[in-house]
Amino acid sequence: MPDEPQQVEQEQEPVTQEQNGGGEKSPIAEMPPQDQIKSEVAEARAQVPAIRGIISPENWQHWVTVGQSMAKAYLMLPPHLHNNVPVCVAVCEVSSRYGFSPYMVGSMTYVQKNRLCYESKLYVAFLYASDELIGSLHLEWMGEGEAMTCSVSGRLQRDPGELKVLKSLPLGHLHPGHTEKDGKRYVVGSPLWDRKPHIQLAYDTQRDWARLYAPGAVLGLYTPDEMIESDRYAIREEAPGLRQRLTVDRVPSTEGFSPEHISTELAKTAPSAGIDSLEPPAERKGTRARRKPQIKAKAPTRTPPSPKPAKARPEPRQRPKKAPTKEEVKIVADRAKKPPEKAKTKPLPWFEYVTKTEAWIGELKSVDAGEKRWTKERDERDKLMVPIPERTRLRKLLDAKQETLRETIDESRL
Repeated sequence: MPDEPQQVEQEQEPVTQEQNGGGEKSPIAEMPPQDQIKSEVAEARAQVPAIRGIISPENWQHWVTVGQSMAKAYLMLPPHLHNNVPVCVAVCEVSSRYGFSPYMVGSMTYVQKNRLCYESKLYVAFLYASDELIGSLHLEWMGEGEAMTCSVSGRLQRDPGELKVLKSLPLGHLHPGHTEKDGKRYVVGSPLWDRKPHIQLAYDTQRDWARLYAPGAVLGLYTPDEMIESDRYAIREEAPGLRQRLTVDRVPSTEGFSPEHISTELAKTAPSAGIDSLEPPAERKGTRARRKPQIKAKAPTRTPPSPKPAKARPEPRQRPKKAPTKEEVKIVADRAKKPPEKAKTKPLPWFEYVTKTEAWIGELKSVDAGEKRWTKERDERDKLMVPIPERTRLRKLLDAKQETLRETIDESRL
């Protein structure tokens, strides 16, 4: 047999720098395979623009894309953000300043006085995430009831040596009050003013502390209580009613319609136009006589002709009645004696089945044979629509017959 050709495996030599075109080695090539993958992923992420910070023309389209998908998250956001892309974009921008999730921030927003407001706890979270504080704020409550106050103290990064302290007004002074609706009493603003006043007092004081010592951290952000307070202390001038506006003396004005102005202007233009008098001219003599309007003669009215009297119709001749024969009298008499025949009603379709069943139950001689036949005829009963009371009655007859047969069998065994 001829020798088969042997397959020679040639080992591939690694490509050197000279064969690859020369140049320096890539730093990624010198890394282990696992580190190479991490570096490539990091470079790929660096090429994607991050959506953080203030909105700019360069990243505006990215903000809009995120806002469009966020506006469709109906189960994650309150109704005022549903399909509201511009407001969702604003929420994304605010949350990116502090590194928060826009869905977390959006779920804690409210609409008060046509402004987007944030919950008090989120307001305090903005302050902590702004990196302007050293540590945390220290809270201290003093007093009880309406005399309770809250003291908030903390240190700032730009002035660590001084402790910033702010003490609130008493609870009775800060409470927004109550309102009634449908016979029920509600608190104006957050229900925590009544349920947990010390927590709401702490939120209110921390908000004032941030407004006073760290305004840059919460710039342009409001809570619902602040909007209620702005509406509460706003100075409003009531507009006068219609009756008041009509009774006020009007200031004389030269604008609008004025009969005196018209007569004055006509007096100025009359001499130049050759008009002696502004009165309407009288009728001149010798003028062409006007035609008198011709009065058309009325057409003579025609009297409608008197209707002709209707002719009296001749009465139909009445044929002489014949006396009834004896046979006709007999037929009428027989009809009066016989009662009216009732319409024959067809028996119901299941009536015949019930009769047959009663017959074979009475002639039954075996317990098992009766049970098998009753089961076998179930479809027939359903097809004929045998009423339930009839089925129950037949079943009782079958049970009684079977019981009698069992007693007979037992007596014969004895």
